[in-house]
Amino acid sequence: MSNIFQRVTSSNAGQVVAFDQVQASPQIITESQKILIHDYQLDMLIGVWDHEKEVRQRVIINADITVEPNQNWQQDDFRHVLSYMDIIDEIESITQTGHINLLETFANKIVEACFAHKSVQEVSLKIEKPEILKEKGRVGVQLTKKRA
Repeated sequence: MSNIFQRVTSSNAGQVVAFDQVQASPQIITESQKILIHDYQLDMLIGVWDHEKEVRQRVIINADITVEPNQNWQQDDFRHVLSYMDIIDEIESITQTGHINLLETFANKIVEACFAHKSVQEVSLKIEKPEILKEKGRVGVQLTKKRA
């Protein structure tokens, strides 16, 4: 064991014990794990105007997906986790199904795809269309949903 030590705060204040002898209390540890997909850009047919139905537009997707913690992390095996590539593949699959009128519809389809995975607890999603306002900014939608 390395020479890492932790001070124990109890009736024996000041006592120093080896790190491997300190037990974490399960009552005070809360673990959270997220899949992050940020600034993911793709071109798709989206929008209500005639020209938006004929020409692909760039969208920027940001997603924070809270999942159940990987209890098998010591195995270092991707088969035990929901991968960001699984989510990206599903997003791209949605864009290939044809034209979508609203960003809100697109966002909800992505969220539904995420919640199809049992380990997903919460999805916070932002989708922007950067070219609508040209160089003045970006427009988009943002939503957050939690599993009941």
